[in-house]
Amino acid sequence: MGLPTHLHAVFAMAIALVAWASATFPVRAEPPPASALWSVDRRAAAASMRTATGPGVFVFLRRGDGSFQKIDVSAVESKNLGKLGLAQRYERIETRAVGWLPSQGELLRLEVRTQAWHQGRRYVAEELLMLRTDGRVLWR
Repeated sequence: MGLPTHLHAVFAMAIALVAWASATFPVRAEPPPASALWSVDRRAAAASMRTATGPGVFVFLRRGDGSFQKIDVSAVESKNLGKLGLAQRYERIETRAVGWLPSQGELLRLEVRTQAWHQGRRYVAEELLMLRTDGRVLWR
């Protein structure tokens, strides 16, 4: 049982908006936290972090000058929850990066897992994020 067609369109628009904003308004950032998950070539790191608006998932891309660009990819959580079913009210939700896949040139690939608990049962969904080294999020 899938989502109604109009919800697919809403999700697609939300994802496009986040991708546009990430590419249009890159944020210069401090280095990633010590708990970050680094890509094998150390060009990028990913971390789940608490922000003023709540928890989020961020990618830190290393720039040529050694500084970092911080990209908010937290929208992946709603994509994963959509796979699990949005109608349920989850008691707890955790989203985190679980692994970097081998890079393909200028394309970085990151696996993100969301775990959600409802009435003592755990539900899991994963999403493959693809990012260009310029900071543009392509999702999948």
